[in-house]
Amino acid sequence: MKLCPSCHGTYPDDDERCEKDGQWLIDPGNSRDPADGYLGQVLQGRYQILSKLGAGSVGAVFRADDLQAGGNVAVKVLMPTAGYNEPRAARRLKREARAASGLDHPNIVRVLDYGEADGVPYLVMELVEGEELGDVLKREGQVDLHRAVHIVDQIASSLTHAHGRGIVHRDLKPENIFLTRRDGRPNFVKVLDFGLVKLIVPEGGIEPTRITEQNLVLGTPHYMAPEQITGGRIAPTTDLYSLGVLLYRMTVGQVPFPSDNVIVVMQMHVKEQPTPPSQMIAGYPAALEQLIMDLLAKDPRSRPQTADDIRQRIATDEFQSGLTQWAQWAPKPGTGGRSAPALAVTGPSPAVAPRRSEPEAVSDPKLPPAYAGPNAPAYAGPDAQTPPMMWWMVGGAWMVALITLLSVFVILRS
Repeated sequence: MKLCPSCHGTYPDDDERCEKDGQWLIDPGNSRDPADGYLGQVLQGRYQILSKLGAGSVGAVFRADDLQAGGNVAVKVLMPTAGYNEPRAARRLKREARAASGLDHPNIVRVLDYGEADGVPYLVMELVEGEELGDVLKREGQVDLHRAVHIVDQIASSLTHAHGRGIVHRDLKPENIFLTRRDGRPNFVKVLDFGLVKLIVPEGGIEPTRITEQNLVLGTPHYMAPEQITGGRIAPTTDLYSLGVLLYRMTVGQVPFPSDNVIVVMQMHVKEQPTPPSQMIAGYPAALEQLIMDLLAKDPRSRPQTADDIRQRIATDEFQSGLTQWAQWAPKPGTGGRSAPALAVTGPSPAVAPRRSEPEAVSDPKLPPAYAGPNAPAYAGPDAQTPPMMWWMVGGAWMVALITLLSVFVILRS
């Protein structure tokens, strides 16, 4: 039996295309992707797998029909090839899934159920329609500062809820941040994969499990905190470091350490200091930069200690006034408004193409932020308020004086 990946219709083995939409049919049993083997199946007699939403190294996410409760849900199946068919790991994952299902926050994708299909664990979550932040960044490069802060504020709210219940996410990244609409408003955040978390034990650390040994949750190198890399103590501040990387990526246009070499990236997270955003973008708000640099501190004790601390700093008048000042000089799409300060990227970025080099303008604290970067007018500087025509007048006067002196010299010689 073959299956249409678009409309989910079934066809005989000798058919090639779907009669309804013309899609090429797949044979789930013979597909090179092991996740395709779940298409069309009904898990535990309840969740009928309809289509694949995405797949990674640890599993695949499907759209499924809940035959009991009705409506569509998202089902994440962890692949046996990743080692998750080990009984102890499955039991621990079940316990953690139950803990995550207790999270009740509007910015967290809810875990609805847990089960096993042929010994392989799967999670059932609410189905969210929208777009990954990762796709937004790939398309746009970076986002407006107000939008970025709005997104981070919602993520911090979700972390306050989870951390208060002893749960650390440990893998915050753009691919785990979903942007949807709520009450007609865009950029409403849903944080994914709280079902694949680690639980904080009373002593304040993370309980070691075979799941960790099986690489269930290792984090993503570009967003990992130093203590994750060195095997140190994992705590809520670990998530806050990743949140700092996320904020840096959204507003600067690249991650703090933009290397394709995973080992180099991890070494830099442990040893190197990131370039301050103000050295990348002229006029970058000082309060926003300070928040990012504090979040990216190597020592967890030097970071903000709670996600709520982040929200309180964002809400201050100083922080908001910095964003407002920036917005006055930011480009307004489609209006032909003033160009915002350009990125002064010194090397290639995974998501942003290098910009052409431009001469650096003279900095003047009396000028607005937009006049302090590569896009500043050619006459920007200490004399920026002198109109260019004035220079022509001054030059002309000097030329007349010079001609007069030469004429006098010729007359005296004669």
